[in-house]
Amino acid sequence: MRTLVLLHGLGTGPGGWQPQLEAFPNAVAPRLEDADETLNRTETPFDLCGLSLGALLALRYAGEQPDRIRRLVVCAGFARLPVHLRVLQRGMAVAVGALPDSRVRKGVVSALPEEHRAVALDEIDASRAKQAMREGASFRLERLPPMPTLVLCGERDRINVKLSRRLAKTLPDARFEIVPAAGHVANLDNPEAFNRLLGEFLSN
Repeated sequence: MRTLVLLHGLGTGPGGWQPQLEAFPNAVAPRLEDADETLNRTETPFDLCGLSLGALLALRYAGEQPDRIRRLVVCAGFARLPVHLRVLQRGMAVAVGALPDSRVRKGVVSALPEEHRAVALDEIDASRAKQAMREGASFRLERLPPMPTLVLCGERDRINVKLSRRLAKTLPDARFEIVPAAGHVANLDNPEAFNRLLGEFLSN
């Protein structure tokens, strides 16, 4: 059974993948600071799935080492932010950088379902979160060779729905799917639908 590597987003840690770790026994979820080490030591080819910031890291890794990836899944990802969103993101990063770590941590978990917030608060590194906001503003996907790719986005994640649709259209072998009744953290908002879409794609 091929390994499925799950890369979490800004507002969670590895525990944010708990519904997927329970559903996919071959899955592993490293902390983002350990992601490259985990990816580089995983037996190839493996499947890679990232959410939000994790989606950007997954896209970057797949572009740099495409031969290691069998199938790629990105949720709430983008190729590059439009100019107005880059400006907004950079402004938010500056503002967040001045906040106390405790307030940053509470802010970034606010989009999570209530039952997942306590775990996320224990796992989040506020300094890393501040840095990640700056990195997201400057992210640009340079290239991605053809590989089977599933682009997902929560139905209620309005900004990222547009960006994710655009990403799917720019990739050479990708399809786009909506996760119904879900927001930005679609894998926790509607884990049943997310797992179904993920499982169907990986089983093909």
